[in-house]
Amino acid sequence: MQLHADKKVLLTAAVSATDELGNPTTVNPGDVTVAYTVDDASLINLTDNGDGTASAAATGALGTAQVTATATHVPTGRTGTDVLTLEVIPGDAEIVSVAVTAGPEEEVTPDA
Repeated sequence: MQLHADKKVLLTAAVSATDELGNPTTVNPGDVTVAYTVDDASLINLTDNGDGTASAAATGALGTAQVTATATHVPTGRTGTDVLTLEVIPGDAEIVSVAVTAGPEEEVTPDA
């Protein structure tokens, strides 16, 4: 996903479960914890909210970072992970620069 260098995004983990044979099943949300990490804190300021969500705010530098969400089923200790790649790109134009240059001098009134 692309994230502008002056923006942030809310991350939400959607946890699902299967039984030992791979059949979908339900899991008690209170039995699962989710933790978030980022591989490059110079690009993304990551705040794990402790409730299955996190805030990923760009620091202003451009580049690519990976956010990993790890879900742990507390009763069994089993985990699942997912990785989201964030490409930090320039923000929208807000500051405009201008440079004025002068050409060569010219006579205002020709010499007689």
